[in-house]
Amino acid sequence: NSFQEAVLYFEKLEHQDIETKRKLGESYYNLKEYPKAENVYADIIKLPETIPSDLYRYASILNINKKYMESEIYMVYYQKQVKSDSRASEYFAEKSPLFTILNNKNDVTVKNLLMNTENTDFGGTYYRNKLIFSSSKPKNSLVKSTSNWNALPFLDLYVADIDKDGELNKLKPLPGKVNGKLHEASSAISPDGQTIFFTRNGYGSTSSDEANRLKLFYGKLNNEKVTEITPFKYNNNKYSMGQPSFGSDNNTLYFVSDMPGGVGGTDIYISKREAGIWSQPENLGHTINTEGNEMFPYFHKSNLLFFSSNGHTGIGGLDIFYSNKQETKWGKVHNIGLPLNSNRDDFAFISDTSMTTGYFSSDRDGGKGDDDIYFYRINKPFIQRGIHINLIVIDKENSNSLSGALVTSTDASGNIKEIITEDDGNVNFEGVYNQSYSIVVKHPQFRDEKVTIKNLKEDFEEKINLEKTNLELRGIIIDSKTKKPLEGARVSVTPTITEKSFVFYTDAYGTFVRDLGEKKSYEKSGFTVDIFKKGYVPITFQKDFQNGNRSTLYLKDSLNSPIAMEKIEVGQNLTEVLDMKPIYFDVKKFTISKDAAIELDKIVNILNDNPSMEIELGSHTDCHGNMLDNKILSEKRAKASVEYIQKNIKNPNRINGKGYGESKLKNECSCEGYRTSTCDETQHQENRRTEFIILKN
Repeated sequence: NSFQEAVLYFEKLEHQDIETKRKLGESYYNLKEYPKAENVYADIIKLPETIPSDLYRYASILNINKKYMESEIYMVYYQKQVKSDSRASEYFAEKSPLFTILNNKNDVTVKNLLMNTENTDFGGTYYRNKLIFSSSKPKNSLVKSTSNWNALPFLDLYVADIDKDGELNKLKPLPGKVNGKLHEASSAISPDGQTIFFTRNGYGSTSSDEANRLKLFYGKLNNEKVTEITPFKYNNNKYSMGQPSFGSDNNTLYFVSDMPGGVGGTDIYISKREAGIWSQPENLGHTINTEGNEMFPYFHKSNLLFFSSNGHTGIGGLDIFYSNKQETKWGKVHNIGLPLNSNRDDFAFISDTSMTTGYFSSDRDGGKGDDDIYFYRINKPFIQRGIHINLIVIDKENSNSLSGALVTSTDASGNIKEIITEDDGNVNFEGVYNQSYSIVVKHPQFRDEKVTIKNLKEDFEEKINLEKTNLELRGIIIDSKTKKPLEGARVSVTPTITEKSFVFYTDAYGTFVRDLGEKKSYEKSGFTVDIFKKGYVPITFQKDFQNGNRSTLYLKDSLNSPIAMEKIEVGQNLTEVLDMKPIYFDVKKFTISKDAAIELDKIVNILNDNPSMEIELGSHTDCHGNMLDNKILSEKRAKASVEYIQKNIKNPNRINGKGYGESKLKNECSCEGYRTSTCDETQHQENRRTEFIILKN
């Protein structure tokens, strides 16, 4: 039965359980007696049997009653219990969304039309220089039919002239067999002006729950007269369809339905006509539709879809929203703001072609009836906020978001916008349809990046990978035997193309991180790495920088691949430890060649790095020649080598030399006396060697 009768019944009950209270609160809500509904739900949420939807309803009612702070508190409670609800997620996706809406008042003039009555007047669609709208104003009839739920007369479609001030004159019922015994409302006229769609309730056919369903009908329109009325092929007695709006052509229709499989209560759908046949309705999806109610779609030729919703973030009841129709999707939904929206129901928005004037409906305070039609005039050009440019600035190497990056956007007209990224690296700003943009992203530690957007048609989102201008070297150094980290190991890095070296030391964990300056210094030729730790064999190697995209380089493959240093021990042969090349002398000569000096310098360095180290330099020959001659030659070579080293080290007495001749062959390649060697030259060369044996460390 009617909500009014329900209120009278429930109010008389002495004992009201939570279900009774809920029905009473819903009756007040549907009768728009919001203060009473608030009082009832204030009791409901205190009961242990309360459910999450009670919290959401209470928050919605508080919103309508302009108690925004309290409303947000209960929205928080609701979100904690129902995390999947997009209504709460959207509400908290931005900082203080209601504050933004309430404090961004548009330069718009709004007035209540003189033709409004104490009954219901709403909706509107342009037809030439006229407006077709819905009204429950009493007809000239001996019988006054009323709707059961609110005791107001049934709705009919009317047509009226529009004067220069937006007022409606010469009102009359829409000619033809449109208006019947029950409701007819919410019409749409095709762009060519020859077809009208309208909403009618299912008179004569009811669903099992005894509620009349709304249905769509269409007919031919000629000089305001409607003929050949036909039901829409997808009407169904089990659910409602209504509130039509044509798209940009005669073959696209938007409408509202509560059919099964939707997102929320009532959703907006689209159907397209091909070869005279309307396609199966398609839900517009989660960008437009929510778990609440989306209603009264209106498509403007500027590619904007306006609609009303109590699911998207608003300031009370139904608010008017819009979204930009893009090539492959719908753009972000925006609240149209004050004064077109209020804390009550605001809906049925339409606009002229220039987006300057239009009409909408509302049951806001100060109206004449249940719903009134309002005329508005936009005093400043309407800004299409439907297209968004979203950039995420990240470190190219590790994909971490970057704060502190300056994003500068310049459009084709030279308008400049600058935004600095925060911790999430995200930048979001509004773009203009079909506009082109040049975007530059700068960060003091990274190379500049540029993005060009030509003829923006839909939301643009892109990750901007910034590459560091400098090269960072990382590594870890450990003991080769114990695998423990080595603290205080000296690392020297020398770019091949320069003589400047970077010197740094490992920490207690054996690790180091060093900025080596601009990467371009290393991109072609790399650098030399020298690692020293007292008591350990020094390490020297060449490091290439072949991957110019990298900003971090490791001594080995990764930070988990350490460099192992070998500890210096008595008895070790430094020739093997240092991986030295053989020290060659000319035949029967003992002068130090340039190549020999390079190898001997390695011994000089390790002796200078380890001032307490003592070594013996042993010079050896093969078996060719006289044994005594070989002995003498090896002694001369040992002496020459020792003298070279002693000149370049502190405390030169730490090294002594000895010539062994062929007395300590490393293999069986002897050839003295009557014995003839069968060894090849490679085997003999193995015996011609210089050894540096550690005597003390």
